Amino acid sequence: MSLFIGSLLFAGLILFTGVRFLLLPALIKNQATPPITYSWMIACLFLSALFGIHCFYYIARYFAISADSAELFSGNIILYLITGAVALLVMPFLQRKSLIIQSGVIFAFCFVGSTFVSAPNGINAWLFYALFALSWTGIILLNTILDRIPLISFVTNSAIMIVLALASSSFFQMLSPALLSLYLSALFVHLFIFLFMKKTDLPFEFFPVVFLMNWIIGYAFLTFASQGNIIYLPVFFGYPLMEFCLATGALLLKKQTGILFAVEQAFIRRAPVKIVIKKVFYTIILLGLIGLAGIKSSQTTSKYILVVYGMALIILYNFYITLTRNMTKVSLRSTVQDIMMGFKTLLTVGQSWVEKAPETVLKAEKQQSEKSVQPVQEKTAPERVSKSAGKTKKKKSTRVRGEKLKK
Repeated sequence: MSLFIGSLLFAGLILFTGVRFLLLPALIKNQATPPITYSWMIACLFLSALFGIHCFYYIARYFAISADSAELFSGNIILYLITGAVALLVMPFLQRKSLIIQSGVIFAFCFVGSTFVSAPNGINAWLFYALFALSWTGIILLNTILDRIPLISFVTNSAIMIVLALASSSFFQMLSPALLSLYLSALFVHLFIFLFMKKTDLPFEFFPVVFLMNWIIGYAFLTFASQGNIIYLPVFFGYPLMEFCLATGALLLKKQTGILFAVEQAFIRRAPVKIVIKKVFYTIILLGLIGLAGIKSSQTTSKYILVVYGMALIILYNFYITLTRNMTKVSLRSTVQDIMMGFKTLLTVGQSWVEKAPETVLKAEKQQSEKSVQPVQEKTAPERVSKSAGKTKKKKSTRVRGEKLKK
C-alpha cells in the first residue's frame, strides 16, 4: 500500500508541475485562447499522470524490499486507456466539425473500447458492443451538455468514481482489485483539476476532460454489462437522466424556449451554491449505492427491479422538490427549537380546550333545553306553521298509542 501511495504522489507531482509551469503561464500570456484547448491539455496531463503511476509502480517494485503483490492495472485496462489517449489526440481535429461527425467518431471509439471485455451469454457479441457504444455515446454527450452548469461535471464524476472504487474494494468485491487502483488514482488526479478550475476561475471541465472522465468510468460499467447486469446501470445515471427528461418535457410542453436544467433554475432563484452542490453529490452517491445493491443481489425479477427503481425515483423526487423550494440549511439547534415550539403550541391549545370544556357543556345543555321548549312556542306561530305543528302532534299521539297497545 505504501508503494501505491508513493505512485500517487509521483503522479500528483507530474500533474502539478505541468499545470504550474505549463498551463498557468500559457493562460496568463494568451488569455484569448479558448478554454477547450486548456481542457485538452489537462486531459493529456491527466492520462500522462495515470501512466506515470503505472510506470513508477512497476519500476519501484524491483527496488522495494516488500513490494505489493497485486498488480496496479491489468493489461486490458492499459489497452483501454491507450485507446482513450488516441481519442484525445483526435479531439482537436473535431472542434469545427458537425455534431454528427463528432458523435460518429465518439461512437467508433466507444465501440472499439467495448471490445476489451467479453459479451454476456445469450446476446450477440457485436450487437452488445454496438448497443453499449451507442448508450455510452449518449451519456458522454449528455454529460457534456450538463458541463455548462458550474462544478457539476467535477461533482458527478467524482461521486461516480467513489462509488466504483467502493465496488472494487474488498468490502463489495464486485469488480477487479485493479479497478480500485485505477479509480483511486483517477480520483486523486481529478482533485488537481479542481485546483486548476479554482485557480483560473473556470468552474467547467469542457469536453476533453468530460470525455476522459467518462471514458475511465465507462470501463467499470462495461464490466458490469459483460456480467449481465445491464438492467441496473441506468440507476447510476439517474441524475443526468432526470435533468434530460425534465428539460425535454419542458420543451415539449413549451414552458420554456431553451433548455434550462433543475440545478440552473435553483441557481437562478439564488439558492446557496454550496448546498446545491452537496445535494447533487449525495444524490449521486445514494443512487450509486442503490445500483450496487441491485447488482450485488443478482436478482432480476420484476418485483425486485421495481423496488430498486422505486427507491431511485423517491430519491430523485426528493432531490427535485428540494431544488424547487427554498433551500435553507437546517441546523440541529433550529430543529430542536421548532420541536419545542411545537410542543408548547400543542400544550397551549390543549389547555385552552380543557378550560373551555365546561362552557361547551353548558352551551350544549342550553341548546338542548331550547329545543325541548320549541314545540310549546310553536302555538303562537302563524297559521301555516300551526297547521304543521298540529300534524306533528297527531303523529306523536299515534306513536304514543302504539306504544300503549304494545304494553
